[in-house]
Amino acid sequence: MTWSKATPALVISGIFDALRLMFVGFIFFGPALAGLYCDYKVSDWIGPAFGLTTAGCAAGAATLGFFGAPAFMAFGTVMAMATGFAGWLAVGLILLMFNSRIFKENALWFVGSLLFSEIPFIGAIPAITVSVWKMHSHQIKTEKEAYKKWQKENAAAQLAERNQRAAQSQAAQQAQQEVLDQEWENQMGQQEEQETEDGETNRTIAEATLPNLRLDTKPLPSPSVRQTPPPLPISSQSVPPPLPQEYLKSVPPPLPAWARSTPPPLPIEIHNYASATQPPPLPPQPVRYTNTSGMKDRPTMNSDERSVEQVALRNNAFIVHTIAESGQAQHHNENSNVSGKVTYGDDMDIMLAFEPSVSASSVTPGKKARLWTGDGFILGGGQISEAGGSDQGTVAHGIKRRGNRTSSLEEIDHAVGRNSELHKRDYDRIGTFGMNEIVVNNSEVFGFFQQAEKDADGRYWMFSAETKKDAEMAKKMRRYGPTAFDNNLGNYRRRFSTAQERGIPLYVMTPEREVYEALGVNDDGTVEIGKQLTPEEVARGRAGLSAEKRKEIGERILKKNLFRGEKIQKEAEEIIKSL
Repeated sequence: MTWSKATPALVISGIFDALRLMFVGFIFFGPALAGLYCDYKVSDWIGPAFGLTTAGCAAGAATLGFFGAPAFMAFGTVMAMATGFAGWLAVGLILLMFNSRIFKENALWFVGSLLFSEIPFIGAIPAITVSVWKMHSHQIKTEKEAYKKWQKENAAAQLAERNQRAAQSQAAQQAQQEVLDQEWENQMGQQEEQETEDGETNRTIAEATLPNLRLDTKPLPSPSVRQTPPPLPISSQSVPPPLPQEYLKSVPPPLPAWARSTPPPLPIEIHNYASATQPPPLPPQPVRYTNTSGMKDRPTMNSDERSVEQVALRNNAFIVHTIAESGQAQHHNENSNVSGKVTYGDDMDIMLAFEPSVSASSVTPGKKARLWTGDGFILGGGQISEAGGSDQGTVAHGIKRRGNRTSSLEEIDHAVGRNSELHKRDYDRIGTFGMNEIVVNNSEVFGFFQQAEKDADGRYWMFSAETKKDAEMAKKMRRYGPTAFDNNLGNYRRRFSTAQERGIPLYVMTPEREVYEALGVNDDGTVEIGKQLTPEEVARGRAGLSAEKRKEIGERILKKNLFRGEKIQKEAEEIIKSL
């Protein structure tokens, strides 16, 4: 609450206080006002001759005041009380409509002031205005203190969360760096062993062929420094004859170390460049994706009106199920069938192998809408049992069962399409749709998406267009160590790679809920996109895995014991056994 918002209530209070003061004054000045009125009207008739008019009116006013005082006092008192009560009622209704929380701590003050102000003659005091001003003053002071307290507590919580994330990120990067260093040492050790073995073999052959020749092997110079190798020391006793042509043909000449094949490049990871004085080099090539679907082909489209395919076609909408990383607030909680220790890849495997009953949402191309998280699956198959225009709070009762009711086709289309006049008015007013909830049974995956946004130049950036600023800042800060941009880029690429390893086509979804093929992610955070995807293409495309692949993935998941409770674990085993 602010004083600018409190001004209308204060103005109305002042108006009613002024009216009440007028009626209170009528008690004392009623006869005098009557005399003035008499003087004014009679003067118009006979003129102010000899002062008779004024004297007569004054005498009449005095007589009227003496004999009519009780009536004037009663009239003024009643009207003052009625006006005051009307003012309190009007101000009270206004506060209830627009600022009801003011009564949380000021209700007694409001009622007490009303009773006090209705006492005769006390009404001359502007009690309504004073009371409303006092109530707003107390509310503004209280809310300011609460806001400062919230800011302090929230700042501490955010700082603790940032510190925790930084510590987790540093620990993960340290572990990754140790693995990379170990792999590099292993590769270099294998290369040195191979070079030593090749050198010993060549020396043995040469000394066996030329008994009078002794070879003094030395390490070859670096390829960056071109030097003429020194001549081999030859014994002065004799000069060996030239080698036979048959031997030269049968024995290939040895290659120098720098000409041999180099080990494959290390995986792209974030290194610790804290001691570097120059920015570390970025990966030499951007990551590219083949984007080939490994989902099974569908000879015919499902004709069930409740199927994901038919609902998507009728309403021109994508049906999506989002997932979250471990450690995020949206990750599996105590209401989930799955343990909180599952990884991002485990979530994908469970979705592909068990085709569970999931909570999904719908989005319409060209219309902004909120989702649970920014990445997940585009569903291409399944049956819709329940739908609502907002979060329905459904709970899983098993892998293949979720929710407690069955929605009609009209309710499903109303929630998915959002084509009603009410939806249109809300969208025009707010600028975005809220998150709806759709329960999909036997869900089949069509593709995987992450969020991206187009900037004014037509380039698409991972997550949002704000990534462009993060990339520019990372260029300046990377010399001091890994940046948040580097971590976000690695996570964005990792999620796509995790999906591609499982044969899931890759897409990006804009805030306007338009979907495009994802062809690659560049080092600066831009995303290479392909053609736009339509809901009709999803409804008629490939979805879900074959029974053989589902069984293979499911058996691997069962060994990890990721499901909560013996009942759910047994249900999972029965699902895989039936494939």
